[in-house]
Amino acid sequence: MEPSEPVPSSKTDAPISSTPESRQRLRWPITEIVDDLRELTVLELADVQQHVKRIRAARGDRPSPELVSQVVVAVARLRQTYPDRVPISLIRAGLPNVSRALLDQALFNAETRDLLRMEPVKLPAPFVEIGAGIPHERGLLYWIVPFSQ
Repeated sequence: MEPSEPVPSSKTDAPISSTPESRQRLRWPITEIVDDLRELTVLELADVQQHVKRIRAARGDRPSPELVSQVVVAVARLRQTYPDRVPISLIRAGLPNVSRALLDQALFNAETRDLLRMEPVKLPAPFVEIGAGIPHERGLLYWIVPFSQ
């Protein structure tokens, strides 16, 4: 270093050089992450995506893939007793440790993936627990039917 050059007191005071070497040294963490993701295979990316979904689900604001699977399995099991349609209230009763909001999100997730379909109830209807349904623009979603119907 020449005596006439200022000595940086911190990293923020360091002069920004436009040389290619300095651009390669200053890398943002997101750039490194993207570069690593580009090198993965499709199957490895699927594993990364599942891991990200599990982390988000651990926060409690999104359903995990396992919860969506549990919901679909519960609906399939209840279809043996309720062949036409399954009330959402029975799914809620079968998963008592899952919050209402998280279960609703899991149901909508399964519906967007074409694993099941929710239908509104035609009100007034006898024996319908209005609080057990999901208020939606389609109406009060109360019944779950397999997507194939």
